[in-house]
Amino acid sequence: MAVSVGTIHSSPNIGTIAGTVAWLVPLTLGGDGTVNAVVRLTMQSSPRATVVFIAGTNAVDFVSESSPGGLALLRSFAAAGYSVIELAFAKPNGWFWFGKSIRVRAERGAELLRYIRSMWGTGTFIVVGNSGGAGLGAYALAHYGAESYIDMLVSCSGPPMSRLDQACGTPSAWLQAEAARLLPPGTFDVPLVLMHSPNGAVCPVLSGTTAPTQLQSSILASDAVLSYATTHVEFLFGSLSGTAAELHGAMYHDAVQSSKRLTIVSGAYHQLYENQVGQDAILAAVDGFLGS
Repeated sequence: MAVSVGTIHSSPNIGTIAGTVAWLVPLTLGGDGTVNAVVRLTMQSSPRATVVFIAGTNAVDFVSESSPGGLALLRSFAAAGYSVIELAFAKPNGWFWFGKSIRVRAERGAELLRYIRSMWGTGTFIVVGNSGGAGLGAYALAHYGAESYIDMLVSCSGPPMSRLDQACGTPSAWLQAEAARLLPPGTFDVPLVLMHSPNGAVCPVLSGTTAPTQLQSSILASDAVLSYATTHVEFLFGSLSGTAAELHGAMYHDAVQSSKRLTIVSGAYHQLYENQVGQDAILAAVDGFLGS
């Protein structure tokens, strides 16, 4: 299915950083209706790079409004000379919800990222996603050709949708073995949780679907693209988290066949930018990628 972008509208000085401009971007996915996204731009005249921030779950909140740490993170990037862009999808659904596969609905978000790059991206184009936001970036790379427009994905605390057939219910012997191999005891400062919460964002969407359908809706579906010649994927997991999202993130890290790195950030939480150590790790990863 193709995504079309409708007429966009702007509003000045909307957001949490002075000089931010907001754009409303309607996104129509064939047969699935229109979802509005809001894109907030805090631009530099000569930026070091353009960085897009996506919050967790289904991205109905802006990173800057999801916690005080989110606002601090964006301000630190703006102060360091980056053009800062954050996006959110209209409530209550966000970028995925009941009735259609998460993978299919990720196409809308992938097209939004492509559109942001073409309209406002200057220089190196970097996407920072936390948990579900990392999932949107991973789907874009694995299934929607985002290697052509994303230079770096910073995958914080995820992506949580790598193997949806192994996400809910009772952990299989295979999943337990993968957890021991990828994230052995001692990786985190807390016990590792293997399954997503039945009341969280992902499991209710999968309710009533078969395991083969869930697998094909996953980031690591059989037709996933996992080698990115021009995109680096940086994985950052907080040592105080250890949720199923990190386990699925480790699966994706293991599967990626090109430039990648995984770091456990000591003292950071699942919402990686919640405290200073997590914020510093994100900025350091981007600075390091740019060689500064």
